[in-house]
Amino acid sequence: MLLLFLDTGIRANEALGLTSKDFYYEQKMIKIPAPLAKNTIARILPLSKKTAKMIHTLIKENRIFEDTDYIFFIQLRRKN
Repeated sequence: MLLLFLDTGIRANEALGLTSKDFYYEQKMIKIPAPLAKNTIARILPLSKKTAKMIHTLIKENRIFEDTDYIFFIQLRRKN
């Protein structure tokens, strides 16, 4: 996630809301959907080759361990 922040300047809330459908590996870009964007205007963020490859790998790993479309996710444990 830090690499994405440094590469694009994306906001934390935007990054946490991204799904694999917002990521375009071949074009090396991420689309921020309007509902996620601070100003409610969709935008495209170009990615470096390294960042695109890391996100691509992360998405593949996420599919192995979790049933989620989110690129970045957290699990919160509740105290019983």
